[in-house]
Amino acid sequence: MKTVALLMLGVVLIDLLVLSVVWSLWFLAMASLVAAFMILLLRRQSHNQAETLASDWQLGEALEITNPDRPQREPCSLPVKTLMQGVLCFGQPGAGKSESFSLGYVNYVRNTLGKGMAFFDGKGDLDIIRKYIACVGEPDYLFSTELPDSASINLMSGDAASVVDRLSAVLIGESTSTSYYADEQYTALNRVVPILLTLDQPANLRDLYVVLTVEDAGYELIRRARQLDTVHAEQLSLAKAWFDIPQQDRIRNVAGLLNRLFVYVSGEHTDRLNAYQPDIDIARLIARGQCAYFHMPYTKYSAAVAIALIEMFAVEARQRQLGGGSDADYYPLLFDDWGKFVHDGFSPFMARARSAAMPAAFSFQSVAQIKEVSPTFLEQLDDLAATKIFLRIQGESTIDYARRMLDRYEVADVSVSRDRHRSSNSMSMRENARVSARELKQLATGSAYLSTQITQQGQARNPLWKMQFPLPAFPDWQSQSLPQYTHQDDLQIGLRFWERYLNPYKLDAIRKLTQQDNETEASQLTPATLASNPGWSEAAC
Repeated sequence: MKTVALLMLGVVLIDLLVLSVVWSLWFLAMASLVAAFMILLLRRQSHNQAETLASDWQLGEALEITNPDRPQREPCSLPVKTLMQGVLCFGQPGAGKSESFSLGYVNYVRNTLGKGMAFFDGKGDLDIIRKYIACVGEPDYLFSTELPDSASINLMSGDAASVVDRLSAVLIGESTSTSYYADEQYTALNRVVPILLTLDQPANLRDLYVVLTVEDAGYELIRRARQLDTVHAEQLSLAKAWFDIPQQDRIRNVAGLLNRLFVYVSGEHTDRLNAYQPDIDIARLIARGQCAYFHMPYTKYSAAVAIALIEMFAVEARQRQLGGGSDADYYPLLFDDWGKFVHDGFSPFMARARSAAMPAAFSFQSVAQIKEVSPTFLEQLDDLAATKIFLRIQGESTIDYARRMLDRYEVADVSVSRDRHRSSNSMSMRENARVSARELKQLATGSAYLSTQITQQGQARNPLWKMQFPLPAFPDWQSQSLPQYTHQDDLQIGLRFWERYLNPYKLDAIRKLTQQDNETEASQLTPATLASNPGWSEAAC
C-alpha cells in the first residue's frame, strides 16, 4: 500500500510541475516542493522500517491470544531492543529448548545480525555441538571441561584489580558467619596477586597456589619483584609483611581458599585452565565479536569452572558498562540448561551484562531448577527477562508460573430473562485463565506460548503469542567433526612455580595443614576437602 501511495503521489507531483511551468503559477511550484519533501520523508520512513524489520528475529505467523476466544493471526518477531532485555525459556526434555530455541537464537545472531556471542551449554550433549556447527559453522573457540583437545584459557588473566575481584568471588564468595577467615583470604589475594601479575613472566592459578603454600616460592616472588621498577614500593612492602607471618599460620588462615583453589590447579583437565599462552582471551573475544562455545557437562568440577568463566565475563561487562554500555556492540550470552551452574554472584552479573549490551538468554527444564539455586532468583529473572517462552512443560510449579505470566482475561456474561409481563437483562464479568494446564502439557515439539514486551511508535505493547519456532537447518550434522586445538608448551614462558616447587611430599603437608579438625571456621568456607575434591588426583602430583 505504501508503494502504491508513493507512486500516486509521484504522479501528482509531475502534474503540478507541468502546470507550474505552463501557467507560471508560483503556488503550484511551492506545492510541488512540498509534495517532493513528503515523498522523500515517506521513502526514508519506509526504508528505516524495512531495515528494522529485517534485523528482527522472525518467528513466522502466530496467534495473538490477548483474547483467546478471538485469536488474531499476525507476524511474530522479536526486535533486538526486546532481546536486549533478556529471555527466559522453559521446556521439558524433548520439548525443543536446544534445537528450536537455542539453535534458532544462535542462527539469528550469527546469520541475520552477523554478531558474535557466547553459548554456555550445561547439557553437554555432543549432538548439540555438531548441530551448532552444521547450522552456523564452527565457533571461533570451543572450550570443554571434558574434551582434552578443546581450547585453553588462563583463569588468572587480566589486570590485578580485576583478577583480585574475580578470585574473591570465585574462591571466597559471600560470607557472614566466618568473616574473620574471609577477611584473611581477601588480604592474601590483595597482597599476593598484584605482585604475581607485575613480574616479567605470565602467571596462572598454579603459581598462585604455590606462592601461598610454599615458603621458598614466596621468597622468590619478593626477590624478583624487588628487581623490577614496575612494582610499587608500598605494594611490595604489604606483600612482604604477609609473607613474614609464620607459614603454618598463613596456610591455616587461608585453608578454605586453598581448598577451593585446588580444584582449578590439579587434575587431568586443569592444564587448559592454566595456559601461559591461552587460546581464549575473553576481552579480545568480545571486542572482536567472536563466537565461543562452552561445553560444560555437569560435574562439581564443571560447576567450579563455570563460576570462574562467568566472573571473567562479568569483568568485561563492567569495562563495557564504564565505557558507555548503551553504545557497545551487541554481544548476547546464551545459557542452555544452566540451572545447576548459577552461583551467588549471578544476578548482579546479569544486570550489569544487560546494561553493557551483553543480554542473557536462559533455558531451564523447570521452575524447580531455579528455586533450587535461590528462592529469590526466579523473581530476579522476572525483572531481568522481558521475554518469557513456554515450550511443553509438565511440572505443577512450572505450569503455575506459566499461567501467571500469561495472565487472565475478562469474559462478559450476558443473561436475558423474560416472562409475560416483563423482561430484564443483566451482565457480569469474570476472569478466566488464558491457557490451561492441559494445553501446556500437550504442546508439540517447538510449539510455545510467548509473552514479551515490544515498543512500537513510542508505546509499549505486551503481545501474547501461541507460535511455532521455525527449526533451523543443520544438514548432515552427524558427520560434523569437532574443532581440535594443539597445545604447544613453551618452557621458556611463564613462572612455572608448580613444576619447580611442588612435589608429593610438600603437597601432602599442605593437605594436612588445611584439613585440621580444629579449623572448623575454615572448613565452613569450602564445600569439600582436598582428598574428596573433584579436581584432586594423586597422579597429578
